[in-house]
Amino acid sequence: MQRQIEVKILEIDVDEIIGKLTDMGAEIEFDGILISIYFDDKSKRFSKGGDTLRLRQAHEIKTMAFKENVSKEHAKVKDLLEVKIAEDGEIIVNSCHP
Repeated sequence: MQRQIEVKILEIDVDEIIGKLTDMGAEIEFDGILISIYFDDKSKRFSKGGDTLRLRQAHEIKTMAFKENVSKEHAKVKDLLEVKIAEDGEIIVNSCHP
């Protein structure tokens, strides 16, 4: 399981940031439609606890993720378990994002 830290930086010049990143050798991996479906039970157990269960498709890549809330003190901190789902529906456990 990996730790995810999320902070929001508001009012940035997107083109400037993309330019700086590409100057450093970064490449855009995906620029398209992202479909996310979020799940919870009737009691809203996940959302009440700050947790997330999500199915996502970005281009042809499908992933299932569970994010468990750790802290919201200075930034959103969550433990992340994410797996890739193959074309035949098989879950590929060893393909968690770095």
